[in-house]
Amino acid sequence: MFGLREGKLVSINDVESGLACNCVCPNPLCGDRLVAHKGQKLAYHFKHHNRTDCKTGFETGLHMLAKDALAEALEFRLPPYTRGIGLKREEIIGERMMKFDRAELEKRTGRLVPDVILYVDGRPLLVELVVTHWCDQTKIDMMKVGDLSCVEVNLGPYRDIWDMESLREIVVTKARRSWLNNRYAEDKADRIAAERKAKHDQRVALHVDRLKRFYASVEDRADIEVRFTDTSSLKALELGRGIGLEVPGDTCFPDRVGWQKRIVEGLVREGAGAFGGGIQFKTIFGWVKALVDRNFPEWPPKEIRDEVFAQVPEFKSSWDVVRAYMERLVDLRFATTFQNRWALSERLRQRIGQERKQISLREGRQAKISGLVHDILDLVPEGEKRGFDYEAWLDVPCELGLTPREVIDEDCIIEAHGFPQVQDNESYCDLKTGIERVHKMLTRRGRIVDDLFNLPVERRIPDILAAEAFKAEQAEQARIQREIEVGLARQQRLMDTLKTRHPGYDIAALIGDRRINGLPALEAVRADEGVYQRVLNALDQELETLEDEARRRFEEAERKRKVEVLKAQLLQRCDGLMEPQQARLFLTSTHPGYGGRPIENCVDQASFDELWRTVSKLSSLGKSARRR
Repeated sequence: MFGLREGKLVSINDVESGLACNCVCPNPLCGDRLVAHKGQKLAYHFKHHNRTDCKTGFETGLHMLAKDALAEALEFRLPPYTRGIGLKREEIIGERMMKFDRAELEKRTGRLVPDVILYVDGRPLLVELVVTHWCDQTKIDMMKVGDLSCVEVNLGPYRDIWDMESLREIVVTKARRSWLNNRYAEDKADRIAAERKAKHDQRVALHVDRLKRFYASVEDRADIEVRFTDTSSLKALELGRGIGLEVPGDTCFPDRVGWQKRIVEGLVREGAGAFGGGIQFKTIFGWVKALVDRNFPEWPPKEIRDEVFAQVPEFKSSWDVVRAYMERLVDLRFATTFQNRWALSERLRQRIGQERKQISLREGRQAKISGLVHDILDLVPEGEKRGFDYEAWLDVPCELGLTPREVIDEDCIIEAHGFPQVQDNESYCDLKTGIERVHKMLTRRGRIVDDLFNLPVERRIPDILAAEAFKAEQAEQARIQREIEVGLARQQRLMDTLKTRHPGYDIAALIGDRRINGLPALEAVRADEGVYQRVLNALDQELETLEDEARRRFEEAERKRKVEVLKAQLLQRCDGLMEPQQARLFLTSTHPGYGGRPIENCVDQASFDELWRTVSKLSSLGKSARRR
């Protein structure tokens, strides 16, 4: 693509064809004359006239063109300078165009002979132009030792471009380039790294100081007495031994009892977790996350966390503290764990289940006894129950030798078939049965019994029973009156229903003569709903039968009327025949073939038409006979 003519590099576009181009090979080791081929079939190109073993002529020409382009332009695009690894590379100096004062080609600098040296304000910038051979590491190391900045330009992708102006633009601005060494950018990067290191150390020191000051303020916290406030129920369940345990780093919580108690209560509440698979640790931590001391220093950022923890070995995160506590519970056989799921031990769950059943049974006992006593008080006159207090009554000993409260709260776990079971004991059954008997006595559903449980019922039992008897008598009279009213309404409903279904009949006369179970029908209906339905069905059936019979008689009379009309019409037609007398005589006389008089067979339109055809035929025959 390029040849050397009179010491200057020229393009094949700028020379004549053949040997008249007066060009030689740019390779100083070759120097053979070139022949310019500018035909119509192939692309323009130079070819050696004599030699065929020159392989680097084009590369040398491209090199020369690039160096001349930089020397003439004195302008060069500097690539960005980055430092780092992979995606974490950081740009120290950005990409920019720079103008230079002068340029030197292939001038030795120490042990190096770069392709081009560009100067700006007396500072050199080495430029290495690459077509096929890249700078090796030895050459790069020498640049670093000599504090020489160097940029490498890759011209390999542009070997097929033969336009000299385009190549000059590519060399100056477009070709891919990179820094082999940049002493100024390295100094700037070191300064930036030093500043960042100082800020980093400052952040680490700040977090370390906060943690140390916090731990210094809580050195005596381990000596605080463990006090159980509302954990009496937990103590009863033998769960108090799992609260107040010393855990390394637990100073992140204000007190040792509160957060441990909340975890134990949560384990008791959740049992074995959903589907019996245990409770996830993040759920357990969520129970106490809000209890972390507000003065506890904030969590160090992730990038400095390891350094901070290395300088404050006593630091433990709340997450680690809770996990250490759960592991302590496992060591104490208080809890079990599997695949980061936690639950109370099987023995404790059984004990808690029994206690819950006892609590439920005690609550049921309290509700039962309270209901019975208050029902009794509702039956006692105000004067007699004045001064009676239910809560005080629970603490008064009765004939059982115990107070009702002691009976209600008595342990209700018994051994049955070798297994503990929760059920009512004998003392409670006696207390409940005795109070129920008093209640039945006051409601006249049981015999009079002695009051053995200090209830205010002894002195006025006769008056109470008399009052209850009077109330019962009034209730009975009210019941009888309601039954009479209901019976009269039922009787009226029967009459109205029958009149609606069967208008035109005397329903009262129809019912008046009937008797059911020895009573008149209306009285029997008034006394019993079942009789009402029976009478209604029977009268419905009877009235329907009467209606069917009347309908049948009406239809028969109508049929006879229509037959008489047909007979009259038949006799009237006979008057229009030639022999009306003979036709009438035929119809009204007896004939064996008709089983009597023919006119009696006229019962419908078909028989009418048949008799008319017969009469017409007989009339025609009589007329013919007379003519003969």
